[in-house]
Amino acid sequence: MLAIGFDPSFIDILVRVENKHGNLLEHLPKPGFHNRFSTITKIAGGNGVNICAVLGKLGLDHILVVPINEEFKRLLADRNITKSFSISEEINITVALTWKEGDVQFNQATTRLGMDEWTQEVHDLWVNSPVGTMINWGLNENSHEWVACQLLASGGFSASEIHESDDVLGLAKSVDEVRQTLLIEPGKYFHQPNTKKLDTLLQYLGKLSLKSDKKSILLYNEEEKPHFSQFTFAQKILHTAQKVIYDNYEENLTFNVPTLETDPITFVGAGDAFFAGIIDSLLKEKIDIDHAILVAQQYLAAKL
Repeated sequence: MLAIGFDPSFIDILVRVENKHGNLLEHLPKPGFHNRFSTITKIAGGNGVNICAVLGKLGLDHILVVPINEEFKRLLADRNITKSFSISEEINITVALTWKEGDVQFNQATTRLGMDEWTQEVHDLWVNSPVGTMINWGLNENSHEWVACQLLASGGFSASEIHESDDVLGLAKSVDEVRQTLLIEPGKYFHQPNTKKLDTLLQYLGKLSLKSDKKSILLYNEEEKPHFSQFTFAQKILHTAQKVIYDNYEENLTFNVPTLETDPITFVGAGDAFFAGIIDSLLKEKIDIDHAILVAQQYLAAKL
């Protein structure tokens, strides 16, 4: 079964800054001002959760693998996510403000997913999934260990072999081929104390993507481009609100993103919806950028 997540989870508090007519404000109110027309919603969030919510609406059978506690389980039910496996109970908080210009997210992230959480059950869910998702590195303090465990599992190492290693990062560099397609969207991890280790792992993943039959894909946005453009991958996807650039090492293709006809309910999760569209097309044996754009557009227009 397709297993999605393997990343930190969040309770998202979404604040839509509106006027009395329900339209998004052009600018944020000045300090001290009380906006009495805002819409505030609490949902289960995080990249893995957002991706699963869209995959469910696309009709794809899957299981969510993230930290879950009792409150989070109730919020997952609100998003019609019923198949899940809890890695831990450590849930983070995000507050997102959305106005006409876009959105700003404020994260309180203390998650530590590492070797201790890489259990046999988690290992099996990862290796039995046709697609492995490596996401949200910047919001996990132990991402260097977690990514190394993912890479080793994809390279054929058992859970016991991973736990017996005294140097899981060094062992990860011995992987000579990955056995599943990896979708890698690390996000902004540049503030991480382990940035250099994550860069080393990403560079190695890029090398593997060039020689493995299962071609890994690196995804990133415009803000992350200066950092991630330095890495060589068999396939890279730059996605923005205006365009998507797909580089498959042989050609560079640009796809324009249509302008929305109405204001979105929120911009939060648009990139995750695009990611879900990529997964959907991959499972049909072809990367279809137009399809992924359409999925993201339908999500923003509340049609999905």
